[in-house]
Amino acid sequence: MDQQKISLDLILANIAAEAEKAQDTATKASEVLLGPLETAMATTPYDVVYEEDRVKLKHYRTPG
Repeated sequence: MDQQKISLDLILANIAAEAEKAQDTATKASEVLLGPLETAMATTPYDVVYEEDRVKLKHYRTPG
């Protein structure tokens, strides 16, 4: 039985490339999660009833 052998250098290069991709993904995720929260999509008036860390409980005013 003739089995193909993969060189150790190729395996280590692939592991290093995957580790770099994972680090880039984790860096981007932390930038998104720790960055400013931009939710200003609509102009409906509201009052902030409760706020903790980045979470806000909003009570929207009735029009009129």
